[in-house]
Amino acid sequence: MEGALIEHVNEVANSPGVKGVLVIDKQGLCIAANGVLSEKHAGSISSFARTASSLEESGNPLMSIKYEKKDLLIYQSAGVTLAVLKEKEL
Repeated sequence: MEGALIEHVNEVANSPGVKGVLVIDKQGLCIAANGVLSEKHAGSISSFARTASSLEESGNPLMSIKYEKKDLLIYQSAGVTLAVLKEKEL
């Protein structure tokens, strides 16, 4: 399973405009990372996802944190959080 996860993370990381990918478990620990997102970001991103989940009990939250030139997308489902940092399309 780990090999398949790494393969999917690398596939997402190689998508146009993607600068980083991070996968985090329900304890906030890094499962996989690629690009500019690393295990040092896992705690903060996990906290954002937990907070978003607490606002709405149904469904899985999709968060978007917008910067001037980049977007950070955070999605949580089944105890796993996925974060993707992507350059904005101009």
